[in-house]
Amino acid sequence: MPGLPRNERWRRLSFLFSPESGAPTLSATRRGLLRIFALLAALGIGVADYALGQGITFLPLYLLVIIPLSFFESFLAGVAAACVASMITLGVDIISRGPVPGYLLYLRSGLHFAMFIVAAATASWIARIYTGLKELSIRDGLTGLYNHAYFKTRLGEEVVRAARFDRPLSIILIDLDHFKSCNDTYGHSAGDDVLRGLADLMKTNLRAVDIPARYGGEEFVILLPETGLGLAKEVAERLRWIVERHRFMLDHQKGPLAVTLSGGVAAFDRARSTPDLLLDAADTALYKAKADGRNRICGAEPAPAEAAELPLIY
Repeated sequence: MPGLPRNERWRRLSFLFSPESGAPTLSATRRGLLRIFALLAALGIGVADYALGQGITFLPLYLLVIIPLSFFESFLAGVAAACVASMITLGVDIISRGPVPGYLLYLRSGLHFAMFIVAAATASWIARIYTGLKELSIRDGLTGLYNHAYFKTRLGEEVVRAARFDRPLSIILIDLDHFKSCNDTYGHSAGDDVLRGLADLMKTNLRAVDIPARYGGEEFVILLPETGLGLAKEVAERLRWIVERHRFMLDHQKGPLAVTLSGGVAAFDRARSTPDLLLDAADTALYKAKADGRNRICGAEPAPAEAAELPLIY
């Protein structure tokens, strides 16, 4: 890989051994079941090869074991499966192939192992590409946060879960104050740096289960599962406080830039039992925060008594 820095060359060569090449779709439980199935399948193929293998090649069947393990688990899992498959084929050859020189058996087994490794590496590479494309489809290109479409999908899922199991759920809608002035004064490139910096602060100061997303322009939204209105307001206030005291380093002669944000917080309840109603409540609270002078957090007003009697949407 000429022309690439040494660290980048090493990163590209070592991807097969990194967590990035791990399972893109299956849960830990299903991966465990996949390992057990793969081992039993390899042993079953070996038995069939021993019983019926005269003049029949069973190598493609071993690939059907190795490739799924490499794709859904990791390259190392594929290597382990390749070792097991190679030992099984060698054992079958030794037992059933008759008086064949030993070096030919080992050479044959080595070729099988090389073929299995190539198949495992290819499957792991495809898995990494798949994972990368999946991430690109749900991430905002500028900030790296989730995009609007993914957020709306997750919001719908969480609203259904909150309604069905009677669990708390809140959202925070955030808007940077006077961001147009920032773009006009410092330029849009500096504005992009501010958005990226704000996204980094959100990633650092939120829980792993929270779902921050870029809602559009300088607006951001945070989905807070298992969080009531009071705690959500504390989270929003802490984030507002952090941003107010942060200085965004810009490549500009005017130096570091200070910005503030306003936020609206709303919690799921019987009056806000759909994604759109919950977002409207947060948007109303955000509008109030801006009308009250910006650089503040406002919570959604309590629902009217008659609205609170509306049935939940399941």
